[in-house]
Amino acid sequence: MLSKTPPAELQDTIDGRTLSYRLRRATPQQRATLAKTLVSGEKPVRRFTRKQASAVCRVSLPLINQAVNGKKKIEPQHCVAWWQQASFSDRVDFIRACGVAEVWDAISTAVA
Repeated sequence: MLSKTPPAELQDTIDGRTLSYRLRRATPQQRATLAKTLVSGEKPVRRFTRKQASAVCRVSLPLINQAVNGKKKIEPQHCVAWWQQASFSDRVDFIRACGVAEVWDAISTAVA
């Protein structure tokens, strides 16, 4: 028979989702008892949800999402590949979106 019981080392902890679920359905007395076990360290939180981390750290949720997901760096090879396959009008639109002066300054610096 299969069991969904977590390993012994994880049974003494609680994760953020379970904590959220328990708090949603708990009475104020049950919440106080759970808070006591969290504060005393009897049952540490193994992994907060992003929303819980946002509240605890007083940081906006989008900022946490950005930190967790990371900003993807645009590789020059991808830009070059796009530029080579783009139509003339796509290139013009791209340069206008970037700003003609900024593009001109970069080109003049690269050529000089």
